[in-house]
Amino acid sequence: MTRKLIWPVLAAVLWAGLLSGQQSAQDVNRAVAEVIHLAADGSDILRGNGFLISSDGLLVTNYHVVVGAARLRVQIANGDVYDHVIVEALDPDGDIAVLKLPAFQAPYLRKANWKPTSGESIRLVGRNVAYDGAVEAVHTLAPDLDIVIAKLRVDARSKGGPVVNAQGESLGIVTLTYEPGAGMTAVIPLTRVDALLSKRLSQPLEDIKWESWSAAANPAYAPALEKAGLRRRLPDPRIRGEKDLSRRLELALAFDPTDLAAKALLARAYIRQGLYEKAGAEIDQVLAADPNSSAVVVLKGDLLVHTGEFDEARKLYQSLVDKGLQPANNYSKARKGVVSGQGFHDHAIQFCQGNVVLGADEFAYEGGSGDAFFVRYDTIKAVTVKPMPWSGRTVHQFKLQFRSPVANMSKTWKKETFTLRIPELEVRDNLVRYLKQRGVALTEQAK
Repeated sequence: MTRKLIWPVLAAVLWAGLLSGQQSAQDVNRAVAEVIHLAADGSDILRGNGFLISSDGLLVTNYHVVVGAARLRVQIANGDVYDHVIVEALDPDGDIAVLKLPAFQAPYLRKANWKPTSGESIRLVGRNVAYDGAVEAVHTLAPDLDIVIAKLRVDARSKGGPVVNAQGESLGIVTLTYEPGAGMTAVIPLTRVDALLSKRLSQPLEDIKWESWSAAANPAYAPALEKAGLRRRLPDPRIRGEKDLSRRLELALAFDPTDLAAKALLARAYIRQGLYEKAGAEIDQVLAADPNSSAVVVLKGDLLVHTGEFDEARKLYQSLVDKGLQPANNYSKARKGVVSGQGFHDHAIQFCQGNVVLGADEFAYEGGSGDAFFVRYDTIKAVTVKPMPWSGRTVHQFKLQFRSPVANMSKTWKKETFTLRIPELEVRDNLVRYLKQRGVALTEQAK
């Protein structure tokens, strides 16, 4: 166990004057912990919150945060870090996991016997944040599973945190696997935890046989969910980068190999990492099950482009036009130009975020403000390329000088010069390569 103090002193007074009764504001904040889902190599996959509910170290968190974890790390408010935890209970349907921290001594939240009522005032506590709200409705999905719909703000610091009453007693836990209406949050009452702890697992993490949260949508709940206007969905953890995203999707597919949407997303993540063989395998499986998925046909075209099979990519794009289909994931007006055949008859290349499309005789560009245009290489007189700071990051600036004025796609302007700002290095390098191959006078500057 290591110790690292990270919580500001303000946490101790966040609720000063707002709580009454036996549980102090300081104890409420100190009971909230951060739960970190780690890969086997120790890299961080995603983070959530949890909170302590007993003097012997029981901690409640979301099931979707811990499911499939090779390792878990818990950091409590005083800075103590626990790398070894015991799994006491798991509840995929209620999105609850109960862990036990060894050799534990810290403040915890008492559980109230909550019977939620419409209009009742509640508060969601996170890491150094607290949001006030109210109960909107209560829905019973099964005799042992109630969903409380509350008007509460949820963000990265509060998701998975405790919902408490004015006395600082814990009432429930926020879940992201049930989706209510806009501006609403789903809360699972902690009365469900008592039933879970009556059948404790008391197993180390490595012995757990996980059940997918995506496959945990009990069909018996479907009528009640529909009546309540709720739906089950995959949680939306904060994923940082394609590598972390692919790990999370691989985990989901290990439980539910038939999830075509996850396969398509995984293929796209693989493409962006250069794992083309893996991407192709996922795409082929999706198309075998759903050959008319225009979005996945486009994804396969993107894969062929990245592997240099331009003619095959063009045929795939053209097949969509022949069928009268438009891709579901048109990234830009430039992409629409490729699919509809407007000027791209030989090759169609789409890189990264889709703001640059390179063709045999011309390229298309779309900036964030809608400055989209097609330009033939032979109309460019000269190009200067250099890195430059832009909105807190480095982008690659292309200053184009045309032989005659070029109009944008909406024909709102004609210009003899134009500046492109491209953030992706891959796009920058490929555009430079294409310009040079077509004899454009190009100067690269260091800064």
